[in-house]
Amino acid sequence: ILANGSSISDSFIEFNIEEELCLLNGVQYKNLFVYPHQPSWNKKYYIIKKKNSKRKGDIMKKIPIVDFTSNYIFYEKTKKGYYYFYRFSEKQFSEYNKKAFFKLMSHGSSGVIISFYTTGNKIKIKFQHRHIFKGVASVIREEGFKTLFEFSKENKEGIKNKSKRRERFFDGFDIRVNDKLVKRKQGFINSKFVVKFKNKNKEKMLVEIHLPLYIETGIKYVKTNRKFYKNDIEYKNVLALGDSITQGCYSAGPSKNYITFFERKKQVRILNQGVAGYYFNHHSLKDISEFIKPDYIFVAYGTNDWNLCSSEEKFIINATKYFDKLSSKFIGIPIYVITPIWRADKNEDTKVGKFSLIHKDLKKICNNYPSVRLINGKDLVPHNYDLFFDGYLHPNSLGFKEYASNLINEFDKLDNE
Repeated sequence: ILANGSSISDSFIEFNIEEELCLLNGVQYKNLFVYPHQPSWNKKYYIIKKKNSKRKGDIMKKIPIVDFTSNYIFYEKTKKGYYYFYRFSEKQFSEYNKKAFFKLMSHGSSGVIISFYTTGNKIKIKFQHRHIFKGVASVIREEGFKTLFEFSKENKEGIKNKSKRRERFFDGFDIRVNDKLVKRKQGFINSKFVVKFKNKNKEKMLVEIHLPLYIETGIKYVKTNRKFYKNDIEYKNVLALGDSITQGCYSAGPSKNYITFFERKKQVRILNQGVAGYYFNHHSLKDISEFIKPDYIFVAYGTNDWNLCSSEEKFIINATKYFDKLSSKFIGIPIYVITPIWRADKNEDTKVGKFSLIHKDLKKICNNYPSVRLINGKDLVPHNYDLFFDGYLHPNSLGFKEYASNLINEFDKLDNE
């Protein structure tokens, strides 16, 4: 029985329900639904109904992922066709891999962006992650639960009592269209998802897909339902070196930290080499100069050094070695050093001394390098608990926005000198 009710008795039918293919008297029909005729379910009779064909504009087209991705050093394509983009060279990884926590954080995709124009109104993304649970298990074996799950007493008090503006912790994809956030997708589960947005007039829309901050994420494909074009904006290249604040930890999403705010405002592309918990270590620079020729560089360490260094003298030695190596690798390239931002426990004493000593020592050290310019970080984020995710150290989305806005002002002043 055909869908219009006419009979095709004495006809020979073969069908594959899963593939929605049908042979009727030896002739193949595509896009057909084939199912038993109800209510009798007599298997001698079937309903054959033509499937609604997709409109021409809805045919999904794959974009060339590698050509449309930025802010990475190298990529790997797996046997299953997933592309993984890495922010560090293999030699740099050899340094970060010495500790399980730094290995986990350095393999995250922070700052990696897939960017293109499309006249469509829909995109589809398929992705997977790897090593996240294995990485977490390695950290727990090596350092216990403390590194991942415990905060200092001040931090706990900040979360409970001081920071009134709480934000949900999120790591996944941020999808922006013409600089407007249109979709967030959690990145912990292997999946595929569709993003729809308004584009009735089929205008060229700039799509930016921000990959997760911490998770090692592979992309199988990105598709769009109409024509696509390469993002032809001429960006300056920037290298950002730093700790968890540079990586964007505890931001409301991968497009909501000071690096990405700065990137959009200044029309640049930033290779984000921030790693949570990190400090001045000249060995981490390795062969970085072979992979990027930046127009300028940001360096933002110091807050972890204050807690980790055995003495003020040790901090000065570590920072000096770092700038010796960095300035020799990037001769003549402007280096903007951001001293640590405010933190709630700044009046406490560590083995280094008061937190203010970090600022004082960095100022002295940076004066020895002609290419280094100092930005006072302590006032980049107002000293307001509500601007920090934890009420203590890590900015929330509003705090990061303040950070980026004030950083741009200070950067422009120095850049115009």
